[in-house]
Amino acid sequence: MNKGFAYPASRVDVGNAQGALFVLSALGMGGSERKVARILTALAARGTRGAICALGPPYTLTDSLPPRTRCWTLDRRSRVSLRTLLRLRRVLLEERPRTVIAVDLYALLYLSMALRLPGVAAAQRVALINTTDFVRRRDRLFMAGYAPLLRGCDLLVFGSFRQREAWMHRYRLEGVGNLVIHNGVDAAHFCRSALPSADLARPAGIPANRIVIGTVGRIAPEKNQSALVRALARLRGEGIEAHLLIVGDGPQREDLLAQARALNVLPHVQLVGEVSDIRPLLAAMNLFALPSTSVETFSNAALEAMAMSLPVVLSDIGGAREMVRQGCEGFVVPVGDDDALFHALRTLCTDAPLLASMGHAARERVEADFVFDRMVATYRAIVTGPAAAGRGDLLPCK
Repeated sequence: MNKGFAYPASRVDVGNAQGALFVLSALGMGGSERKVARILTALAARGTRGAICALGPPYTLTDSLPPRTRCWTLDRRSRVSLRTLLRLRRVLLEERPRTVIAVDLYALLYLSMALRLPGVAAAQRVALINTTDFVRRRDRLFMAGYAPLLRGCDLLVFGSFRQREAWMHRYRLEGVGNLVIHNGVDAAHFCRSALPSADLARPAGIPANRIVIGTVGRIAPEKNQSALVRALARLRGEGIEAHLLIVGDGPQREDLLAQARALNVLPHVQLVGEVSDIRPLLAAMNLFALPSTSVETFSNAALEAMAMSLPVVLSDIGGAREMVRQGCEGFVVPVGDDDALFHALRTLCTDAPLLASMGHAARERVEADFVFDRMVATYRAIVTGPAAAGRGDLLPCK
């Protein structure tokens, strides 16, 4: 992998893009980063050229970008780096993008500064809002500086209507053009029938008679996987043969294992780390749970699970109620309510017909409302059409 200010070796110069430049803090395995990589691939397939710029490492997703995509890696080494800012200016001069899209607030900070530097042409400025509530007090304080930058954008893209309502009022953004784009999932790709039979086998260590509760995400306080370990202990205490499958990694991994050991459920908890293809692990699950306490806006992980015909149990944050109709595709439970989480999981673990019907409904909901092509069409309209200033709903998708 190339580091510093460079293109990956597998990509070539295709001239000035005149399309969109996505700028983000890093190219790791996070949901926002993976979504941008998929959007770029889809835009390229539709003849809309885009480029991507990562301010700093990791650059894990570089190889997942479509061929011939211009990918800039700026190797930022400090929080506010003049060197990185000047490199971003050079990117803007070479790309001359019609639209610049800040994928996160930190990227918006750098873009806002770079667009004011000499010689940089004006561009439609779009900011993606990828969180609903902040975990750390420091991040909430930083919004005093980020809010004016958001007000200077041509368009704000929110992931859910609930998120938009909160941010527009909280940060006084009423005068800024905005729209909601729900995440979408490739239902043809995330489908059990698309997997070879070998990938449908359960991972080693999970007996065939177990009900597998799964979750996907960074193992961190805001994801609240510890609530699932506690629920597992209660389920098994009632004689329910449940197993917990956690996909992802993070700073609380060892704490989570220690908790499982203390509750005597360690043999029934499996942590598999980060994976490039989540589908075989989703296929091994019977249901999906995401008991996050903050951060979530419109979970890609939950949508992918729904596309794989899994009922979902979500905390009532962000756009959870826009994704899941209570008692239809799954359950939405109050944030931090261990009892409500346990009862929702127990209901699904003990009612096989309900489990199956909710899984079927989840798949149908994705196909009806959250298909990837619809999301991409909206982003393409932003990149190729006039700015959507003043719009307060979804752009038409054709």
